[in-house]
Parts: sequence; C-alpha cells; structure tokens
Amino acid sequence: PRYVVSKVQDALNSSRKSINGSKILVLGAAYKPDIDDLRESPALDVIGLLAEKGADVTYHDPYCASLMTHEGEIMESVPGMLEAAALSDCVVIITNHKVYDYAALLEKSALIVDTRNALGKSGRENAKVFGL
Repeated sequence: PRYVVSKVQDALNSSRKSINGSKILVLGAAYKPDIDDLRESPALDVIGLLAEKGADVTYHDPYCASLMTHEGEIMESVPGMLEAAALSDCVVIITNHKVYDYAALLEKSALIVDTRNALGKSGRENAKVFGL
C-alpha cells in the first residue's frame, strides 16, 4: 500500500499537484475481483494512507456498498463510477472488477494509477496512466 501511495504521489506530481487536497477515487475495495470480501484488502490501507496525507478520498466498488476504515469511519461507495472519475484528480485501480468499463474510464479520467494492469496495452501507451 505504501508503494501504491508513492505512485499516486508521483502521478499527481507529474501534473503539478500534491496529494494534500487532491480528489482521489479508489476503484475496487474487495480483496480480489468480482467478490464482496473486504478481509485483508489492500484498498483499506491505501485509503487510510491517502487520507493521512490529506487527500479527499472516495471509492467505488459494485460489490461492496460500504466499508469501515481503519479509523472506524463508515465510507459509502460513490454511485456513479464514471462521474466520480471525471471529478477526481486521480483514479487508483486497486481491484480489477470485470464490470468496470475501462475504455470509458480511460477517456473520463485525468490521471490513473493502474495497480492491476486493468487497462492493458491502451493504458501502457497512454501518458495519463501510471502502472506499477
């Protein structure tokens, strides 16, 4: 999770932005694709670390309507993934659910950190996508 947060920081820095105050959308909170299991999910750590650095963090997961952060706060999944992506400074793909429309996400997002190579070749060839 700390490495992912450092990649988010690098991606934002490339756009002359800082994590502090940035709107960051985390995609996928479940432990693995296409399930609703949050146990041991790295998304919880990533969300917590980004929030510690001052980010305005939201998340979307079609399988997990809400989650409890490590601080004991309840977060609700944002309803419109593409709308939230368009309003975010950075989107972080943590869990690569099959239901996500990655082509539309690539079009709507300003910046993406793809931790799962969910965008494939189209992501690797796009300057606004940072992989691990």
